[in-house]
Amino acid sequence: MTLTTKSLKATIWRLFVASYNDKPLWIAPKETPVGGLNVPRGTLGFIIKNRGNLTHTFDQLIVSDDGLEGVMIGTYDLIIQKSW
Repeated sequence: MTLTTKSLKATIWRLFVASYNDKPLWIAPKETPVGGLNVPRGTLGFIIKNRGNLTHTFDQLIVSDDGLEGVMIGTYDLIIQKSW
């Protein structure tokens, strides 16, 4: 099997999504919270499909004592290379 940039990005995407439980709660500024994995799947799928580059920093990571809840606060830069 030849490892291409596209297959590497797809593998990273699957690992990223798999790192969450099956019912995370996604909260974004000025948006209604959304439960489930459709948010990361849709976002990362769009980035990969459109040859995007995402840089994300985690300025704060707060995890509950029991490890069941966590909040990541950070910033990101997104560049989409595919022209419309």
